[in-house]
Amino acid sequence: MSISTLSISKISVISADERTCSQIQKATERMGICCHISDHIDDKPTDLLLIDVQHYFADIAVQKPIRQSMPVVGLLAHGSPTEIERAISMGAMSVVGKPIHQVGLYSAFHMALKLSQQHSALHQELDTLRTRHKLRPIVIEAVIKVMETHKLTEQKAYEVLRQYSMHRNLPVEQICLELSQGNMSYERLRSQG
Repeated sequence: MSISTLSISKISVISADERTCSQIQKATERMGICCHISDHIDDKPTDLLLIDVQHYFADIAVQKPIRQSMPVVGLLAHGSPTEIERAISMGAMSVVGKPIHQVGLYSAFHMALKLSQQHSALHQELDTLRTRHKLRPIVIEAVIKVMETHKLTEQKAYEVLRQYSMHRNLPVEQICLELSQGNMSYERLRSQG
């Protein structure tokens, strides 16, 4: 079973349970993944964190901030609702229970990685939407200026801006920002669109 399609080459296991850590290390080696074991979150480069939920909440020294973009798998001892809630609260995208089985690890890694990628994409999309929202007044100002300069209706003025943005393969908001900064004249806009 190869996990190479998941883009995971290194994981960090945060646990003090030597037996479980040994099982995880053997299973990940069979999957071709390097396994770093520690009793606390450190700065070693890793593609995924596998954190023992009981260990994480039992020791305050373990509870360091986890990068938001880092895929996290919670390692459960019992699978109780409380333990699952704790895993979610520390940022786990999936969970795996003890005793460790290679198939269970693979599934948990796959789910955490895919959900983390989706989460990152949604976060990036949200940032883009926030930026576009902030630039709306500049777009409105540019539309009004195109209307006045070329004696067009609002719809036609926006269409001119949109066509030019498509011609340059840039968002309308960026074109309007360039216009407002004087990087291009409104008079030449229609002829270049």
